[in-house]
Amino acid sequence: MRRCPFAGSVGEINRIHLLQPSFTIAPAAAHDTSAGLLLAGRIGTVHDVHDLRGRISKSSARDATKTVIRSAVRTLPAPAVRFLPPRLRRLRPPILGKVKLGDLATTVPVSMDFGWDRGLAIDRYYIELFLERHSSDVRGRVLEIGDASYSERFGGPAVQQQDILHVHPGNPLATIVGDISTPDVLPRSAFDCVLLTQTLHLIYDFHAAVREVHESLKPGGVLLLTVPGISQIDRGEWGDDWFWAMAPAAVRRLLGDGFGEDNVLVESHGNVFAATTFLQGLALSEVPTSKLDVRDEAYPVIVTARAARARRDESHRR
Repeated sequence: MRRCPFAGSVGEINRIHLLQPSFTIAPAAAHDTSAGLLLAGRIGTVHDVHDLRGRISKSSARDATKTVIRSAVRTLPAPAVRFLPPRLRRLRPPILGKVKLGDLATTVPVSMDFGWDRGLAIDRYYIELFLERHSSDVRGRVLEIGDASYSERFGGPAVQQQDILHVHPGNPLATIVGDISTPDVLPRSAFDCVLLTQTLHLIYDFHAAVREVHESLKPGGVLLLTVPGISQIDRGEWGDDWFWAMAPAAVRRLLGDGFGEDNVLVESHGNVFAATTFLQGLALSEVPTSKLDVRDEAYPVIVTARAARARRDESHRR
């Protein structure tokens, strides 16, 4: 172990506690970032943090404890940071006035088309992972918006009847034309699955749209929904109809009111890195997906939801 001259005063390093007798992660403390970091040993020493990282990975409080460590590293006095291994030193924010913006130091984004002119847009990474996880729901009679690309990709032969909705007439693929917030556009109790990806924010009366989609599902049918959180606004066809950006809490409340809270699963996808690169319009191929996989609900790039219509027998019990 190495002696750290700044560890003598616990208060100076955000109450970093050094406890006996061995490396231990306390789940209760892990949820209180002000409690600082729990390490083993005696006060006044800095232990091999690599060993600690291994023990954290096996801890039941793994995610919360990592948050505590990040908080502790960020509040260490600057001279003490040199005692940390390089991977932990990188958690320290740049010194005030020393941030390097590089190619991003411009008021014009890298791409004005969400990154589509450079490759696959970053938000599609989250959308397609979500649909892949719930691909077993894409079956029977399926409704998709605009075309059937996701139905074919994630449902395949499990799709027995395909419907495609488009808001404007003239689309040769459309089997249903109209605004889904308008009554009687969608048939009642007809679909086993509705794929509503990146559409709800374009509908001014989204409450009515959710009601109509709910009624269009068969009992036990599933809505797979994605909506943008942090995003550019379309500069083209959909710009004038881009009404909303939705937080996870809003989607949870909206679907919970219509489907029942127990029938809804809402997730937030993204972090500050994902939001920054997506706003700039970088393509998926330009960024490491390992960084996209980190979730920080303060930066919802995409919000996904699975909502199931209650079965008739469940409705009767209520």
